[in-house]
Amino acid sequence: MKKIRIFSSIVLFLLGALSVKSQTSRTAGDSCKTLLTAIKENEPKKVVQLLETTNPNCSCELKNGPRTPLVLAGRIGNFDIVRELIDAGADVTFHVDRDETPLMAAVLHDNVALAQYLIKKGAKINKELSGDGTALLIASREGNLKVVSYLIENGAKVNALVIGDGTALIQATKNGHSKVVELLLKNGADPKLEAQGDENPMYHALASNNKTIISLLKKYQ
Repeated sequence: MKKIRIFSSIVLFLLGALSVKSQTSRTAGDSCKTLLTAIKENEPKKVVQLLETTNPNCSCELKNGPRTPLVLAGRIGNFDIVRELIDAGADVTFHVDRDETPLMAAVLHDNVALAQYLIKKGAKINKELSGDGTALLIASREGNLKVVSYLIENGAKVNALVIGDGTALIQATKNGHSKVVELLLKNGADPKLEAQGDENPMYHALASNNKTIISLLKKYQ
């Protein structure tokens, strides 16, 4: 009988502990979602207030996938919020599965100062992620000439090839960014480099009949 009571006590204790853990997890998830909402709505004062009780390295599942505060701030391009997050302890190298890095998010905008700040704080310039590529590949795809130039000057690999994403030159060509194409070629991008499932730059230039880019690719072959 005594053994049964002891066993019952242990079971009740474990169930209580699991309940507390589950409740704590829900609370953390709710606070992270509230922080992400404040970032999305560009409310820096509210962000600062929430950071007093919320882990800046949290993550939350949104409609378009998982997101972390620093990645969302980078996507929006809000330098002030990015700075507040890092001051509160946000890790510039932290990202979750199915999401890009903060630097990759930041280069969606042609904002050199933001990219420079993240790199200075330790962001990995040549980080590769399947489904996203690299920071240079993303900036090239978006046609962000100033950021592309800055990334190259600071050691970005111009011929980095990520399966499923191609290369920076392929992305710039596919999206018709002739100035980015020329900059990449001048800095050693290989016009003949093929990517599985993405062919090569000339294939895309011919497909879109972009005579300017076709001419550039022929010049550097």
